[in-house]
Amino acid sequence: MSLRDTLERWLLKLLVRRMMQPRDWLAPQLGGLPREHRFVAFVDLLGFSHSVITDLDEAIATYDHLFDEIRHIGRGAFPTLEIVVASDSVIFTSVHLAEVLSACQTMQFIALAADTLVRGGIAYDLHIQRTEERNLYVVSPALVKAVRLERAVLHPCIALHSSVQIPGFAYPQPGQSNFERLLLYFDAMWVVNPFNIMWGSSAMTHVSQLLERFPQHRAKYQWFLSLYEAVRSGHPLVPDNAA
Repeated sequence: MSLRDTLERWLLKLLVRRMMQPRDWLAPQLGGLPREHRFVAFVDLLGFSHSVITDLDEAIATYDHLFDEIRHIGRGAFPTLEIVVASDSVIFTSVHLAEVLSACQTMQFIALAADTLVRGGIAYDLHIQRTEERNLYVVSPALVKAVRLERAVLHPCIALHSSVQIPGFAYPQPGQSNFERLLLYFDAMWVVNPFNIMWGSSAMTHVSQLLERFPQHRAKYQWFLSLYEAVRSGHPLVPDNAA
């Protein structure tokens, strides 16, 4: 047997031995943590995976811009909001629904300014989360519900799961326009308003331009434009039994 063969066998044995040794993994001990009910939003950037394959440099530039803006969302305005970024998805958690809704609305503004639409779900249930050194551990029925809803929603919006009790501020107040509301009822679901007084016609213009550039995604953009027209119409955008 040559010296090279001997060394290769020795290295292989060493590798196998190390693989079989127990690893010193951190034990998260989630069972001892309090089980808190939280509002959890799971929001996905649409089309980002495709852009990574077709134009990596542009995708990275977009990613850097978006998440540089998103990481500032929780500073000051939303004291209980926690943000987790996982690839092209963002998870917002808070004990206050209004903070999650406002963060989701802000994310929609940021994404659309970068010619990107989002889709997501918001749910309410138990949420257990712990960070140890560089590791994050999450066990969350609320997150599971939010992710399932995001997968089920076919349109570019952030929808509310049935586990979320619709708050009184979701309904229009006297003299309040649809552009000033945080929640809208459209296409048989409650969604986070992607518009406001300052960001209405500009958002419509952005999406109209995207429709011209990417006609293969016509259904997605047309749905968003139909939402804009409904908001602009001034109709209450609440369930029929609440109108």
